[in-house]
Amino acid sequence: MNGLKARYIVMALVCIGAVAWMVTNLGSNLNYMESVSTAVHQRDANHTSPNRVGGVVKPHTIKKGATFGAIFQMTDGRTTVTARVQGTPPDLFADCIPVILNNTHWEGSTLVGDQVTVKHGSTYTSKQMKSNVDTALDATGCAPAAKG
Repeated sequence: MNGLKARYIVMALVCIGAVAWMVTNLGSNLNYMESVSTAVHQRDANHTSPNRVGGVVKPHTIKKGATFGAIFQMTDGRTTVTARVQGTPPDLFADCIPVILNNTHWEGSTLVGDQVTVKHGSTYTSKQMKSNVDTALDATGCAPAAKG
């Protein structure tokens, strides 16, 4: 009976350890999107692009077209790239707003995505995300994100 009890204790400790590892390590590795700088670095290093790239739309750079969707400049405050979105109506986004370009790939030096996700409002729960957005907004001359 002691052997059976010891096995249960060992199994319980292994389960607790696994849950603790997942909470501490997997949570910190969750990356919803990459920055514009990271996307450009990956293109230069190994000709790949992340699935999602986040940045801020630079003012007065959106060009809308019936055949190509919209072309605009996107920045993270350090690097600016020409971006094109194909599958989202261009009227859904505007100057100075944080966006995420989804399902991206490179066509030359243009970052192309099939959809753009727009953050309507500027309240961020993550301090790192707010800092990144504020840096990008500052680089564009746009107003900083609201505190939140």
